[in-house]
Amino acid sequence: MIKKIILLALLLIPALTGRAQSYVEVAEKAYKFLKAGQGDSLLIMSDSIVQARISANEYGMLYTQLEIQLGEFKFDGEWEVKPHEDSFICKKMMQFENMKLIFSLTLNKDNQISGLYFLPDMRAAQTYTLITNDTIKEETIDIITDDYKLGGILTLPVGISNPPVAILVHGSGSSDRDETVGPNKPFRDLAWGLAERGVAVIRYDKRSYIYGNDYAPEGKGNIDYEAVYDALSAIRIAKKHPELSGSKIFVIGHSLGALVAPRIADSSSDLSGIVMIAANARPFDDVILEQVEYIAGISGLGTEQKHVNEVKMQVENARKYGTTEFDTSIPFPLKMPENYWKSMRDYKQLDVVAKLKLPIFIVQGERDYQVTMEDFGMWKTALKKNKKAAFKSYPKLNHLLHEGEGKATPDEYSEEKYIPGYVMEDIANWIKSNK
Repeated sequence: MIKKIILLALLLIPALTGRAQSYVEVAEKAYKFLKAGQGDSLLIMSDSIVQARISANEYGMLYTQLEIQLGEFKFDGEWEVKPHEDSFICKKMMQFENMKLIFSLTLNKDNQISGLYFLPDMRAAQTYTLITNDTIKEETIDIITDDYKLGGILTLPVGISNPPVAILVHGSGSSDRDETVGPNKPFRDLAWGLAERGVAVIRYDKRSYIYGNDYAPEGKGNIDYEAVYDALSAIRIAKKHPELSGSKIFVIGHSLGALVAPRIADSSSDLSGIVMIAANARPFDDVILEQVEYIAGISGLGTEQKHVNEVKMQVENARKYGTTEFDTSIPFPLKMPENYWKSMRDYKQLDVVAKLKLPIFIVQGERDYQVTMEDFGMWKTALKKNKKAAFKSYPKLNHLLHEGEGKATPDEYSEEKYIPGYVMEDIANWIKSNK
């Protein structure tokens, strides 16, 4: 649920005349308009469906927002073109000061753009510093589920035999093993902070980060393929690792990872407990709509209200899914695939968590506008019969567990901050008290 500019997936369908124009020429023209902030030109290139969904101003701000989030643009690469079903995908590397992205355009058979995306460069070899000092050490590992292989890191406390081990499960979107958001790396913070306090940690690249839209077999993408199956594989890795023989195993989920933590626990008999950080207890459609309304309220921009109205329409229609009133011409919120939306709708997290008997620790930032204290209260109610459940909220923390004052905003995610030591202390102490 974390709002990331690198995950923009806006349907843009420019209508350029003449099939004689090559796919690269079409892509290059759109690319130049994008960099020049010529949203009106992009809008003219769009068909009537897209023109009804996005304004020229929103088009024009895309590149500016990228530079705000990722730093100054440095250089780009050559276009790469490959066929996909009845379309062609044109990709170009964009190097910004703080991150390398892939700018991707999907062009249909009529030379129209049917998709525009900014994604992390999956081809770029990530360099991760492995730490070895007096208190912690790290080694690389692989998390393998069927034909999917994910690189990861095991962080171990030095001098402790068979320490408890925590497996970190990402929030929504495409995330690396550090769950990088702008300059922030909350999973790296947790791995190092917990290991310094005697808890081993496994973190790994998310499947959608490595495989993109191919993270699941065609038409089967859902929350299990996104987050659950690889967490179960990580549990099996922890059980077999020689330095973790006999160790108690925990899952620490953040956002979506916290939402599915009860589902992971329900699917594994090897867990000793779960930690749920910023987990939404309400239906996903309620959370999406609240987030959009909150951001529109603090921005004060008239263009935001148009987006709010669009999301409201999508949410209201999605709630009719499975009935004769459902309109198939209206996309699901956030343009989610049908199967993924269905998996979110069918998953009743409060019912699942209420049946669990193992220790559960609910962690919540009180300044979090994406998952709120209302959700925190609902988890308390659902777990009132579980004597092993613990709860902790932090007045100054936002969705990334970063400190701040006043109302939280998306801009906070572009400020480099770290998870406070007192949060690490609370989580580590809870894990060690339940090992």
